[in-house]
Amino acid sequence: MRAASEARQFSGETWRVLTNLPKEQVGKIIAAALSQALWATFHSKKIAIREAGKLTVKLGKQIWVFLKHEACTLNEERELYLQNIGPRFERTGRIWRRALRKNALSKLAAFRALSLAEKKDIVVSGFLWLGTFFLVGGGLDFEGGAPDLDIKVGGIGQHRNLISHTILLGLFLEFLLRLAVGLFRAGKEYLPQEKSLIWKQVEKIAIFLEKNENVLVSGMWTGLAVHLLKDASLGAARTKPYTGIPFSMPTEAHQALFAGNSFFSFLFGKNPAAEKEQD
Repeated sequence: MRAASEARQFSGETWRVLTNLPKEQVGKIIAAALSQALWATFHSKKIAIREAGKLTVKLGKQIWVFLKHEACTLNEERELYLQNIGPRFERTGRIWRRALRKNALSKLAAFRALSLAEKKDIVVSGFLWLGTFFLVGGGLDFEGGAPDLDIKVGGIGQHRNLISHTILLGLFLEFLLRLAVGLFRAGKEYLPQEKSLIWKQVEKIAIFLEKNENVLVSGMWTGLAVHLLKDASLGAARTKPYTGIPFSMPTEAHQALFAGNSFFSFLFGKNPAAEKEQD
């Protein structure tokens, strides 16, 4: 009985909001949400690519220094170099493991220092990230998920097309997610003052989505990245190729295309925030 009463109150409040809101105001809300979603989606990619460029330059300088000092021209020097390459990789691996362990311990110490409420927020955000990651990626086996919806939409002949299995899908999903958050954000101030329990829950959802927007975006991109990396089947003799490409490509080219899109998806998942650029 109470549920029916709440539903009637909710529908009545919703109708009053929609009828009392001027049409031009509705247009402004939608336009603001669209512009914010577009800006955040593409500006965050600009930042991620810029950071990747800086990392590439640093890595390139390190490789150049390494080649400059270690490259060999004489046969005996080349043999000595090949004998030492294994220990060099092993030493690099040890350095990385120590760095990762130090970073993990530092994050754990920072987590322990937080208040109980802050810890709860981080745990909730973590579960939200995992949920989005597996939902988009396709579960524990990374089969299905958002990319493989192309089978349901266009049939098996459209499976692995250039929209569903590239970063284009991620950009579309991120835009939709940011648009939904933007509409909630812009529409919050028009909620009725005397809210029903349903409206209160809607408001809580709006606040929660706004707070965890970048968590959802990161989980989505990372799930897509792992799905595409699995589809690449790197090291295998063959993989199911892309469809819709107007020219023939060898298996290695298809694998490289999958892997390249996976790399950029990982990159975008690591840098989801559309923050202001810093000089």
